[in-house]
Amino acid sequence: MKKPATQKDLVGAVAIVAIFTAGRVFGGWGWWVVFPIVFGGVLPIVSVLSERYSPTARARREAEAQQIEGKREKQLLSIAREHNGRLSVALVALHSDLSLADADLLLQKLSAKGHAQMNVLDDGRIEYVIPDLLPGK
Repeated sequence: MKKPATQKDLVGAVAIVAIFTAGRVFGGWGWWVVFPIVFGGVLPIVSVLSERYSPTARARREAEAQQIEGKREKQLLSIAREHNGRLSVALVALHSDLSLADADLLLQKLSAKGHAQMNVLDDGRIEYVIPDLLPGK
């Protein structure tokens, strides 16, 4: 069974065509100029661009982002368990490696998904409550 062509096969074919085309354009003297240009400049750029924008690379980056998001959520839940299910942005930032902005965004996402409730206290502070982690649950 014949193996289907990959993006790297296509990049290699384009590089070979470019070398031969440049050889025809520059005549016989240009090989020593064309070879380093194609393999030292053009081919690496094409290879990097094809890797960066390929569907598999995009899927890999998305999977890594989801994994990081999952670790952050677990870290946040651990902090919530230690503080009886009640959190603030500053508390999460203090007890994690998240910035205030990242902690705020993560708490807002959990609230939007229905995993946390956002309450505005009498003094104006915002508190997030995770009902499953409240004492007595």
